[in-house]
Amino acid sequence: MEFNIHFENEGDLLSDDASLSIGWISVDYGEIQLSLFKKRGCLIFLTLCTLLENMEAISHKKKIDWVGEDNGSSIRLSLSDSNLCIGSKEVRTLVPLEEFKMALKIAVDVFLEKCISSNTDIQGESAFQDLKMVAARF
Repeated sequence: MEFNIHFENEGDLLSDDASLSIGWISVDYGEIQLSLFKKRGCLIFLTLCTLLENMEAISHKKKIDWVGEDNGSSIRLSLSDSNLCIGSKEVRTLVPLEEFKMALKIAVDVFLEKCISSNTDIQGESAFQDLKMVAARF
């Protein structure tokens, strides 16, 4: 499984408020290709933070509406046996939960390193710090 984090504008990473950048997420799993929050974008650091928190909570709650920060869109996350169900009532995709979590962790760690190497000042921004803290617990 491949989990990718995208900026709408790569130049945002060099700005003073880089951790408030708009972006989206893609997940590739075999023939399954998901684009999450691509149409409307979201505050990518905050949205990743809530996704990590949701992955910690999903085994207890079974169903979570993951909201793209600052865009109002939501994606339903639920458990079905050992699979994560991603989507809405109309369109749902099943992926292995543990593979998803592992791919998410790797992608966030790589993303954080990319951010630091591109803009060392980002380390002082609260959204970056929050994502880094939640990722360290994950």
